[in-house]
Amino acid sequence: MPIQCGSLDRHAVDPLAAPLSQSAATSNPLRLAPAFTHDAGGLLLLVPLTQAGANLDAVVALNDTARRLWTASEGGLDEDGLVRWLMGQHMRAPAAQAEVAAFLQQLRAHGLAAAAPVTAAPPSAAFPSSQEDAAPVSAAQLAGLARAILTRGQRLFFRARGLSMRPQIPHGAVIEVSPCSVGRVRRGDVLLYVAGEAHLVAHRVLRHVAAGVSLRGDSAARVDWVSRDAVLGLVTARLEPMSNGWCRVLLDTRSRRLLGRLSSAAHRALRGALRLIVVRPLRARPTLRRLAQRGTRAMSWLLGVGEQRRARMRRRFDIATAALMTTAEKDERRRALYARASVRAFTALDENVEAGLTLIEEVMLARHPLPHGNVLVLGCGPGRECVALARLGHAVTGLDRDTEMLTQAAALAARCSVQLELIVGEADAFDLGAQRFAAVVAFSGLYNMVLPRARRVALLRCAATHLAAGGKVYLTFLSDYVSPGAPPPPRVKTLGSAIDDDHEDGDLWLRNEAVHIFPDSERLRREAEAAGLAVVTLFRDQRAYDRATRQVRGYAILEPRP
Repeated sequence: MPIQCGSLDRHAVDPLAAPLSQSAATSNPLRLAPAFTHDAGGLLLLVPLTQAGANLDAVVALNDTARRLWTASEGGLDEDGLVRWLMGQHMRAPAAQAEVAAFLQQLRAHGLAAAAPVTAAPPSAAFPSSQEDAAPVSAAQLAGLARAILTRGQRLFFRARGLSMRPQIPHGAVIEVSPCSVGRVRRGDVLLYVAGEAHLVAHRVLRHVAAGVSLRGDSAARVDWVSRDAVLGLVTARLEPMSNGWCRVLLDTRSRRLLGRLSSAAHRALRGALRLIVVRPLRARPTLRRLAQRGTRAMSWLLGVGEQRRARMRRRFDIATAALMTTAEKDERRRALYARASVRAFTALDENVEAGLTLIEEVMLARHPLPHGNVLVLGCGPGRECVALARLGHAVTGLDRDTEMLTQAAALAARCSVQLELIVGEADAFDLGAQRFAAVVAFSGLYNMVLPRARRVALLRCAATHLAAGGKVYLTFLSDYVSPGAPPPPRVKTLGSAIDDDHEDGDLWLRNEAVHIFPDSERLRREAEAAGLAVVTLFRDQRAYDRATRQVRGYAILEPRP
């Protein structure tokens, strides 16, 4: 299998890297890549170009605000210049800073700008109400954009979605498409074409016909007959990320074409054999179908038993892992986890930050609405809860110890046309002076992430100190499932506490960070009492618990004791 690795010349195979000379990088602090604009049916799209070509994901990301900023930059403005330009568009300074921060973050996420310090919006940032959300790019507009890029002679990169080209092109793989002439296409080549409702499809060529070509996916049964006008380009390679760059796996070589045709034939033969040996007998004989059903049910039961046993065994190791770590090490691991680029990118996804409240949060606020007045959100992160509460009409202040997360929250607020006050601080050690709030909320499992118990009590004390008259603390938490009617588990001195005095019953290593899962709700009640708070409501939703780990979600509403 011929493979070309990009460790020596990463820009040659990296669709996300910007091709700029040293002189250009020195003269332009933003290091903007060259670009052209494309009118996609009334939607003006900015298409950044690298030495490798154009990346469709970057085009979609740079759709609205970034396109306008890029156009205004004229290839040379620095951050201050962009802020001044936005202020000239009747925007306030903090909002302009948030827009520029979001713009630079988008550029860096796609390798189109060099790393540079981002100016975070001040805590009292007020955002204008005239901001519009980015217009979505439809399938037809995306197909037209792909055609425009390839017509210009540029290579095209995008993530393939679907299973029809396994194993040559797995789901989520980044593929490279080059311009080509249909007359030069050979059997076994993979072509990108427009099918159905303007969807981009990459399938393998079976043969040429008078009006075009016939194509089929390596693991698909249906044959597509495509006219020459519908063909966009030739899929030449698949890109695979590596520690030292990107690997370019060629797909247009003779051996790859032959391998693809053989895998397609093998897949069709296997499907035919399964239909003949399995599907037809089961359809023709009900007795055989019932026996097979009993067998699958028995296998499901056996796997379920094995899953429960593995989960119990894994929990023992997770508890031991947490017991062997000091509190400082747990906090350091959590900081390192949330500093990863992949975690930050996932956290900042639009479908995550704009998804609104979670189910348990919605249930809590539907049953117990927040009091009228200012709301303080602890550990606000990229602003999901802040924006959701601001849309409900509350004046929201967000607090987080990560300045980059606050920058993302400011950009989200600007896009959603809401006003937020954003403050840097620790959830268990903050002092906002004379500010008082009608409600202090700790969502997204924050309360379970604060270790050990003394810090959780300190968090509740800080929250209680900043409550206005009649104010309440709202928090969500994770706890173990408890069988109905069963007494709470006894409090025992565990072996882990002999290793680390801060280790408590309930501390464990959950996937990739240490958290505290309450063995029973009474322990949360005692922590609230230690902080001078009384429990108004405490609810655990045991109807939808994780059966493998036996964990449930719950919420608690606390108020100062008289």
